[in-house]
Amino acid sequence: MNEADLVRLQQKCAERIRSDAWLRDVAVLERREGVIDSDVANALGVLNTATGKRGAVIIVAMPAVDVPEPNAPGPMLSIQPSFRVIERPLLNRREGGTQRQAEEIAIRLLRLIHLVQLGCGTGTLVADKRAMEPAALGDPQAIGYDVFFTAQGGLDWQPVAMPQAAVASGSVTLTCATAGAEIYYTLDGSYPRAGVGTRYDAAFAVETGQTLLCCAYQGEKIPSAVLITAI
Repeated sequence: MNEADLVRLQQKCAERIRSDAWLRDVAVLERREGVIDSDVANALGVLNTATGKRGAVIIVAMPAVDVPEPNAPGPMLSIQPSFRVIERPLLNRREGGTQRQAEEIAIRLLRLIHLVQLGCGTGTLVADKRAMEPAALGDPQAIGYDVFFTAQGGLDWQPVAMPQAAVASGSVTLTCATAGAEIYYTLDGSYPRAGVGTRYDAAFAVETGQTLLCCAYQGEKIPSAVLITAI
């Protein structure tokens, strides 16, 4: 996975739901910046879809993420897409409503998403053991369900190689196994980076008692681990 894959996963989940003919009358919203309570209210109460139905909405949440094995490289992730189904029965079950009840929509989501691969750097999406639970809503006229899934994935873990230091006769030579990497170093304990550390170009003098910190960089790759060497 990379930095954009969680956004893409949410988008692809929404696209899969919108592609389902059984759910064509149900509004679908992606919970992101700009999607607020008034948008949900409008989706429930206004003729808003291509078919002119109202009374039910599916909200595609931003995926939650756990790290089940903190010491593994990457790290490996447990990604948890979730969905909230909201229905206003007084609107939904009358003429002009979707006629799809909250329980039915939630079950349809289980069938639609379970054991599906959407790419985005994750494995197969599977329903959680506790896959559905009634949603706590502040609207006394609405009922709803939260629906939960899990997928496994790992972040792309290809940092720049950690620099190596060779100290001899009061002089330090730095090398990095990543071709083209830039190395920055400090001798005052500050974090070695552009604007703070010194860019390494050639061997430099050091004194006993100093502490060398150096880090390697290459474009937008994850920077290397920091090498700390007591002189």
